[in-house]
Amino acid sequence: MRAPGLQGCRNGRPIREVRGRLSRLSLAALAGARYRPPVAAAQPDVEPRRRTGVRGWIAVVVGALAAAALVWHFVLTACVVDGDSMLPTLRHGERVLILRLHGALQRGDLVVFKNPWAPEDLLVKRVLGVPGDVLSVDHGRLCVGGFEQGEPYLAPGTPLEGLVSPTAVLEDSYFLLGDNRPASVDSRRFGAVPAHLVVGKVVTAW
Repeated sequence: MRAPGLQGCRNGRPIREVRGRLSRLSLAALAGARYRPPVAAAQPDVEPRRRTGVRGWIAVVVGALAAAALVWHFVLTACVVDGDSMLPTLRHGERVLILRLHGALQRGDLVVFKNPWAPEDLLVKRVLGVPGDVLSVDHGRLCVGGFEQGEPYLAPGTPLEGLVSPTAVLEDSYFLLGDNRPASVDSRRFGAVPAHLVVGKVVTAW
């Protein structure tokens, strides 16, 4: 039997009041949950992706530089012309770009090769005879197989002197002359140049 004055109460407080407080607390808690700042759970995944992207670009750049270095070392190289033996085609101080992987050389090609008398020195000359050619001179003009060769790269009136006529070019060798014939030390002096001494073909000059 309940004591007088406590009907409808719990712990000495009206049930209505207790329920009202519980309702207000629940709404406040719900409101707090709604306005709670979002947890940045995905943030740790963003930074590693950025780092991966940067590393990828670094790898691409390093790979490109390595490839360029290999090409420069094994395929292309450059030299500076020292002297006037190739006038008027090449002048002293000009730079030439050399293609190492040149294949078979043709008459008229400009080549850089090791000096047969001093292999540590490089020379640049023009190919005038390829393997199997027979060179001769007719009135100061170069002939190959008995046919006079046009040489538009020579200064007007430049004669060909000092060539033993006829001269046969052996297999795996090239007969090389400078365009400035009077000032050039070339195959007229040291003979045809073996193919293994040829460094490469000149592709451009500047």
